[in-house]
Amino acid sequence: MTEPDVALTDYGIALECAILAWLVRGGEGRRSVLRWATLFFASIGVAALIGGIVHGFLLHTRPGPAMVLWLATLLAVGVTALSAWGVGAASHFAPVAARWIMLAAVLDFLAYAVIVVGIIPSFTVAVLNSLAAVLFLLAVLRLAHQRRPEPPARLEAR
Repeated sequence: MTEPDVALTDYGIALECAILAWLVRGGEGRRSVLRWATLFFASIGVAALIGGIVHGFLLHTRPGPAMVLWLATLLAVGVTALSAWGVGAASHFAPVAARWIMLAAVLDFLAYAVIVVGIIPSFTVAVLNSLAAVLFLLAVLRLAHQRRPEPPARLEAR
């Protein structure tokens, strides 16, 4: 292995995400939110698995196979951003608003895919593309937390 620490970490993340995707898939709740959440964890897992292959075995090989897998990793990261938009839109917005949000998210993903495949295959581009999706999901989760009723008072033994 060329970078065993990075590769093994990637494989651990891939395994963890596979478990989370499996658990979310069978959860209770709105089906659209669960589908997006399953895709969220699955796409992170795929990106980590492919990243582990690249970091573990293909870093110092011919550029062809490594580049194809690197582009697949970047596209999987883009799917993660898309699914973050999906989780937020499906969980917090009315169906019409959610469709508009997702239309914008799909257009963003397509532009991102063109950029990373055809112009700049950089992880920095992947991080920058994910930033808006992460902030959106964070805001939606914060709003959902604020709407939750207060937990019941804790019973204390006397």
